[in-house]
Amino acid sequence: MPIGREASVSSGFKAYKVTLSGLVGGHSGEDIHRGRGNAISLIMRFVEKANLPLVSMDGGSNRLAIPREASAVIMTDELPALEKIIKEYESSLKEEYVSAAKLRMDIEESENTDPPLDTTSYMKLRLVLRAYPNGIIRMFDDMEGIVESSDNIGIIETSDDSIRLVSEVRGSYQDL
Repeated sequence: MPIGREASVSSGFKAYKVTLSGLVGGHSGEDIHRGRGNAISLIMRFVEKANLPLVSMDGGSNRLAIPREASAVIMTDELPALEKIIKEYESSLKEEYVSAAKLRMDIEESENTDPPLDTTSYMKLRLVLRAYPNGIIRMFDDMEGIVESSDNIGIIETSDDSIRLVSEVRGSYQDL
């Protein structure tokens, strides 16, 4: 997906990399029904909650895996407020994903000097990640607990002028 960037960075704003890690992950076909969080989707929820300019998002390692880790580089001039949002969001995720005992969110100053995504690019990314069917599409009717078809966003990578998403549509039948 091609992206545009703002012409400049607001005065006083610094870039910070926020990393979500410690999720359980798993195989996109065998574990998708276990309710494990997708780090790419969850870091996007964080970016929406923080409501700060987004520079980049990266995460996942394989199209066949439920991502255990993802990061977002965002910009702010209010580090203490950002740290508070991170702490609250991490706490809410630990309640939502009790199986992810090692879940954590870390923040560090980023050396990324790219300007943030422009509004149109940010909204496109947000809509794609929110609307994408990430999870179970259908369970087998006659085999309890077995996934017939599923979809998973496995990788997100940001470059200077684009964001690349890699997904895996899986089905038990070739014509799906």
